Amino acid sequence: MEYPRSIEALPRSNRASIAAASALVALTAASLVLPAPVPCGALARNYKPLIAFELARTTDDLHAIFGPSPSACRASLVAALDRVNVADVVAFIPAYTLFLCAWLLARRAHAPRAAGLGVALSLVAACGDLFENVCMFSLTTRLDAPSVFLSLLPWATALKWLSLAVVAGLVAVVLASTRPPRWLAALLHLPALVVTSLAIARPSSWGFAIVQGITLSWLTMLVVAIVDELRARRREA
Repeated sequence: MEYPRSIEALPRSNRASIAAASALVALTAASLVLPAPVPCGALARNYKPLIAFELARTTDDLHAIFGPSPSACRASLVAALDRVNVADVVAFIPAYTLFLCAWLLARRAHAPRAAGLGVALSLVAACGDLFENVCMFSLTTRLDAPSVFLSLLPWATALKWLSLAVVAGLVAVVLASTRPPRWLAALLHLPALVVTSLAIARPSSWGFAIVQGITLSWLTMLVVAIVDELRARRREA
């Protein structure tokens, strides 16, 4: 079976994936310009409050982030994290869902089953992310009281992160199925599977690193998309 080797044959979804990834880069850059949220409790310094909130399982976990009692620091942190989560719902989730789906659809000829399952799990991850935000919005109004949303949050978080990790593994399958196989790019997706699994299983020890594996996977996908687009244009010329 011959695979796309010209810009006419390269699906437009490849360009859509690049555009969506560019939006993700812009959103990330904007977040780096803003002051970083500061925890009000005994949270480890290398643990970002937002990620710690996503992986919280007990009231003690929440107090490590927001402090043991109401305070000006807590109010400021709640407002900051609520703003981040609004941006997540409005912009970040749609952007990464489009990026993952468009990238996989552009390469579905190489490994149709892996690409199709990857698209489905990308949508599952987005749904998990949205429900995770519902839980966090609900928790910021009742940080000291028992809440069903604290019980539901780990399930939503696990659904999101593990789905994204499996998508990374499926992307590796797609890359290994190209002609010739792109082994290095495929291998760069494997840390997402390992680190994410460890972080979900032991958030207190590995939670701080959960973003890194997925970030490496997505950056690799972006590089592949750009390289494919440039090669296609060069062949056309």
